[in-house]
Amino acid sequence: MARTRSLLSLAVLLSAGCWDWDAAAANLMPNPGCEIDAEHWTRFHSVISRNTTVARSGVASCEATADSTEPYTIDGPVPDYVPEQGAIFEASVFVRSDSSVGSPITLWIREWVAGTAAGQGESEPTSLTTSWQQLRATLTIGGSDREEIDIYVGQGGTVTPGDSFQVDDAILVRRQ
Repeated sequence: MARTRSLLSLAVLLSAGCWDWDAAAANLMPNPGCEIDAEHWTRFHSVISRNTTVARSGVASCEATADSTEPYTIDGPVPDYVPEQGAIFEASVFVRSDSSVGSPITLWIREWVAGTAAGQGESEPTSLTTSWQQLRATLTIGGSDREEIDIYVGQGGTVTPGDSFQVDDAILVRRQ
C-alpha cells in the first residue's frame, strides 16, 4: 500500500512537470508531498497534516503546525535505504507559509548510527514567504556503520503556537 501511494505521488508530480525524470526516478522519499495522506511524516514540537488548499504540485502539501513556543520540524519519511560510506546525497524541498512569513526555515539531511544522529548537511537558512521557495542540502556519508538517512525541515526564531509552514515536492537522491 505504501509503495502504491509513493508511486501515485511520483506520477502526479511527474505529470505536473515539476521534476526532471532523472531526479524523480531516483527519489528515495516515499510520499514526497502528502498527495494521499501524511503517512510516514513525523514531527518535533508540531502537528503534521495534509493541506489540500495549498500545493506546489499535485493536489496537496504536507503542513507542520507549531504546538509550543519551541522551534519545530516536520521530519520526512525514512527511506528504505542503507547508505554507504562516501556516498553523496542531495535533498530538496519546496516551502512556504502564510502564518510564519519572515521566520527562518532550514532543510537538513541526517545520517544515523545506532539510533543516534552521526552527521548532517543543511541548507542555508531562508526566510519564509507566501511563495514557494526551494531549499537544498548535501551530505557525504561519513562512516561505514551508518544505518539510515532522513531529512527534516524546521522553523526557528520566535515561534508562536499555531505558526505553520507547508512542504511539497521533497526529493532525496544519491548523487555518487
